[in-house]
Amino acid sequence: FPQIDTDTGRNKGVIEYENNITDRRQKDDELRAAYEQLTASEEELRAQYDVLAENQKDLASSEAKYRGILDSMQDVYYRTDAAGTLTMLSRSGAALLGYDSPDEMIGRPATSFYADPKERDHLVEVLRKEGEITGMEVTLVRRDGTRVRVSTNSHTWYDDTGRIGGIEGTFR
Repeated sequence: FPQIDTDTGRNKGVIEYENNITDRRQKDDELRAAYEQLTASEEELRAQYDVLAENQKDLASSEAKYRGILDSMQDVYYRTDAAGTLTMLSRSGAALLGYDSPDEMIGRPATSFYADPKERDHLVEVLRKEGEITGMEVTLVRRDGTRVRVSTNSHTWYDDTGRIGGIEGTFR
């Protein structure tokens, strides 16, 4: 039931009701704007997710091609870090030295695969001076202790900061 304001003579109930409708409309508008913003954000996130999913697919394809090359090459590919630890090796490297997989060898010092660790030291010294080696012969040792003479083409590789990251190359 309407209440009349005795000072103004106006109906208080109608005024309050009009104010309540105005407040409610304003809140509805704010809620609609927030929903639209949320919807736009969701669409942007979905688009970013789609791009990320496509990039991940491309990366997996690229990695599979790279892994296929590394796994099927006949010469041995290797990479060490700056400390001389073996960080990457082709399957042919494991086979040459009598191991079942590169995983058995990765993480070990490269010198542990040389019949004479001084040969590795000499290779590193030449690389420090020249930056690369072509056709240097070294003797590696197989898992069973037998020796194998190989020719190496090796060079230093650099990390993202321009510092020497280690050595990589091939054995034949």
